[in-house]
Amino acid sequence: QRQMCIRDSQGRWGKNVLHGRKVRLPRGAAPPTDRSAPDNHMSIVFEGISHSLWQAETPKNGVLWAAWGGMARLSEIGRNLPNAQGGRGSGLNQIAGLITPGDLAAGEIRHALAVAVNADFVARGHVWPASRSDGSVPPGPTTVKEGQRLRLAPDVDLAGIVDEDPKTQVFARMIAKALRDYGAIVVDRGGESLSFYMVNPTSWTSVGARNPWPDLAGPTNASGSYNDVIRHTGIPWHRLQVIQEGRS
Repeated sequence: QRQMCIRDSQGRWGKNVLHGRKVRLPRGAAPPTDRSAPDNHMSIVFEGISHSLWQAETPKNGVLWAAWGGMARLSEIGRNLPNAQGGRGSGLNQIAGLITPGDLAAGEIRHALAVAVNADFVARGHVWPASRSDGSVPPGPTTVKEGQRLRLAPDVDLAGIVDEDPKTQVFARMIAKALRDYGAIVVDRGGESLSFYMVNPTSWTSVGARNPWPDLAGPTNASGSYNDVIRHTGIPWHRLQVIQEGRS
């Protein structure tokens, strides 16, 4: 491992409060830079803290540049600390709600998912567990707030979710079951209708390890994303429900 000093690259979201903080990284570790992850998110777990970086750059000469950042204690629920809320628009840490290879290996996703919703439908304001929002449209009957929970209706039949690739079919059914049983928290706004967060394969490939996802979840689309693949497996998206707002 090598020590890195996080530096502020002066992004448009203001000062990166992680500026000057020192962390340790495996040699070769780097953020994703392909089309499947345009925000260049990078998460570093060090000394019991999850460091969330946005627009991170490839580490060089002991420096890790990033435009924005946040921190959360692993012992807590995934909200960033009050003085370090960057990384996601909601103030929720970037590792909260991630789908992991361990989830698929276990045969079931036993936690709520993290989801980004198209920016045209993310309203101003937030609800718990979010601590902030970058939503920009007026609240209305077709909008959600960051922090809200979406779920599939409890009577959704998973047998109707099919794909020609058996691994993709199993993966899609696991996502649907997690959505039905645990729901998904709106953690950010994005460009697609719905985008679920997974551990990026760069976590392995940048340090010379094999990408585990194809063996577990089947092939991606041309840009390396599973979201478009999952959207076309027959999950009844029209059966999504918005759970009543919690405390703000």
